[in-house]
Amino acid sequence: MKRLKRWIAIPAAALLVVTSGCFGAANDPASSGNGEQTGNAGERPPITITMFSSMMNTQWEDMQSPVGQKIKEITGVTLKTDYPVGDPMQKLSLMAASGEYPDLIFANNNINTIVEAGGLIDLAPLIEEHGPNIKKLYGD
Repeated sequence: MKRLKRWIAIPAAALLVVTSGCFGAANDPASSGNGEQTGNAGERPPITITMFSSMMNTQWEDMQSPVGQKIKEITGVTLKTDYPVGDPMQKLSLMAASGEYPDLIFANNNINTIVEAGGLIDLAPLIEEHGPNIKKLYGD
């Protein structure tokens, strides 16, 4: 069970890193300057990030918990997660065949289907343009 929780926590942590890096909280007037947000998402329009996870998370609460609500309040970001009803390979194969992908994919051991279909993009240019905090944290 510990291993399952770790695998579920990794996409959530990645989402937080991406959203904090993309929105540049260090340059945000609502930021207190110490990395802590003092205001809400402000003038930024709310966005929804879509995600497919090949592993069912029975504890996913659709961002309705106090933590999920706080993330939405501070960042303006909502995570809409889709889980497979049956075999995850069917859903991944359908994505690969159609070329329609969610923003994030946690495909577990089946990522080759998406790789072979050319469904992954290089995030380096996007991080360069929109992710100053990610670059500060990780460097080149």
